Amino acid sequence: MSLTPEQQQQLDYLSESERIRQDQIIRFEVVRHKAEMVRLAKETLLQNKLSLPVNEREVSANDIVNYAETLINYIKNT
Repeated sequence: MSLTPEQQQQLDYLSESERIRQDQIIRFEVVRHKAEMVRLAKETLLQNKLSLPVNEREVSANDIVNYAETLINYIKNT
């Protein structure tokens, strides 16, 4: 038994809606993952600097971003 045109249109609409929803979930997870890598990079860099004298403990935003990108690339390639 085949679907009526209306049923097929509704099925197509539901399929497209589900695809869009899944794409949004994936995009959200990518952003969440990157934010977690930035948090981890900051925490790691700050912990590593604790062994240095106080006047040498500077951690820049670029340091954090670069280290986070390194972590993200490592995870992507493993």
